Amino acid sequence: MNIYREGVASIQRSMESLERLSKLQISQAYSGHGPLIGNPQAVIDAARKRFEKWLGKPEKVSWHACKRIFSFTLIIKDGLAKEEIDNYLLNCGWFQDFARYSFQLQPVEFIQVLVNEMIRSGAASWHNDNLVATAPYQSPDKIMDV
Repeated sequence: MNIYREGVASIQRSMESLERLSKLQISQAYSGHGPLIGNPQAVIDAARKRFEKWLGKPEKVSWHACKRIFSFTLIIKDGLAKEEIDNYLLNCGWFQDFARYSFQLQPVEFIQVLVNEMIRSGAASWHNDNLVATAPYQSPDKIMDV
């Protein structure tokens, strides 16, 4: 969710969707990524709690969004070399928006802040001089070889 592009109402719309889903008798669910969800109600409840926190503290949604978007980039690209990170991030609209509007920083100042938070939170780690996502994944190149 990028509340600066979609508006804060996107959180409320997401909560409304969760409310509708919670009324269904769902025993299993499949997300767009990740494993089978064996207890959908627990996942729905956890998401509701996260969205409620976000409504009270919008900076949390900004951190969540930045880390998630950048993690997906690291997955898709199978990591980024240290010397590629600045150029990559500075050319992303989402990064520009979050740096300026959520964190009141110039984008160039936000690069190291985001990288540090990715490392601190465990969303990414350094392998040699490549920043890679820590979430389990199979790189796109390896999938194409199968």
